Order: sequence, then structure tokens, then C-alpha cells
Amino acid sequence: AGNLAGLQARARAWRALAEAWYGDLSAAQRSASDVPATRGLDPATAGAAAELAALARAQVSLRRDDLATAQRLIEGISSGLAGEFPGEPPVSAMTALIRARVLLADGDATAAIAAASRLRETYGPAYLALSDVVTVAEGDAALRAGNTGRARAVLLLGEEGEHFDRADGRLLRGGLLIADGEFKAALEAVQPCLDEDTAGITRHERISGLLIAAVAHRRLGGAAEAAGLLEQALALAEPDGAYRAF
Repeated sequence: AGNLAGLQARARAWRALAEAWYGDLSAAQRSASDVPATRGLDPATAGAAAELAALARAQVSLRRDDLATAQRLIEGISSGLAGEFPGEPPVSAMTALIRARVLLADGDATAAIAAASRLRETYGPAYLALSDVVTVAEGDAALRAGNTGRARAVLLLGEEGEHFDRADGRLLRGGLLIADGEFKAALEAVQPCLDEDTAGITRHERISGLLIAAVAHRRLGGAAEAAGLLEQALALAEPDGAYRAF
């Protein structure tokens, strides 16, 4: 019974992290809050689940632009304590990825690029799906730092893989096209992210896609279209306070 309860607590923590990653921040907060409520667990099992729940809370705080809380939670996580079960992504890599994104959000793009680069080199060969996410994160950090050359090189690196058409890759491509003044091409790049019926698009990715499209329309002289897209993005973000994308 103890082992089952431990697995349930761990699964609940991973669910919280998945919900935070998708952008359902309120659901993630509830799932993470349920983890400490599990009774009868040994300290090691309970501690491991709590570390994963803290990681989910850090992602929620990041999306809500509460960088101080996100940083505090990240610094308190012990990846060794959290452990790793077969089939799980490495907790240390997930922690490092969120830490890199907190650094970027806090304005330290150079440190964020370096952290993402190290992460890609360390885990990329063994975890292909994680490698895709980290590659895009590195490109996004470079773009936000104004290093469009590096961002473009990282995007090309990602496009060599099997999942080059993923939503976050499209968003990076759209951001690069905006930076290059190719606004119509940027709209085409992010269009699949705007459709509610497109499978595999997270709420956060849709908000980001709407914002890129709004900028592109505004630069093309379509003020009304831009305003409508911005309203859609705000309608998605406001219920959960997901203002980081703005």
C-alpha cells in the first residue's frame, strides 16, 4: 500500500508539472497542493514527490511572472532527492531548463543561453524529445538577447531533427521573421498555433502565437486585426494570471 501511495503521489506531482507546462496554471496549482496531503509515506518517498511538486509550482510562478517565487522554489529543489523512475525525464534536466527560463525572464539572457546550451549538450543525445525543447529554449534566449544569428543557427539545428514542425519551433521561427521584418512570413509560420483545433498546441503556445501574429498584423498596418488577436491572447491568459508571455 505504501508503494502504491508513493507512486500516486509522484504521478500527481508529474501531472501538476504537465498542467503547468501546458498552461493550465490553476489546475497545476491544485494538483501540486494535493501532493503533500498523501499520508503514510516514508520521508524519502514523500520528499521526492514534494520536490517534483515544487518544480511544478516554479513553472506556475514563472508563467505568472512571479520570478522571485520561481527562483526561490528552483533553488530549493534537490534533483538527487527527487530521484528518477524508468521512463521519466531526468528531473535535473527539467530543473535546469526552468532555471534557464527564469534567468531569461529576469533579463540575464547570456546566462540563459549558456545554461540551455550546456543542457542540450548534456542531455540531447539521450533524450531526443527533451533535446527539441531545450534547443528551442536556447534559440529563444538568443533571439531575446538580440543575437538573431545564433537564434537562426539553433533553429536550423532543431529543424534537422524529426520534430522540426513542433509549435515552439514555429514560434521561434515567427519571432525571427518578425526581427527580420518579414511579417507576412511570420504570420504563416505561427498560423497553426492560432487554431483551437490544432492538436498538440499548449495554451501557452497559443497565447504566444497570438501575440506574434498581433505584432505582425500591426507592422503590416492591420491595427484592427492586431487588437482582435491581442484581446484573444488576454482572454486566454487572464483567468490564470499567465502574463509572462506579454
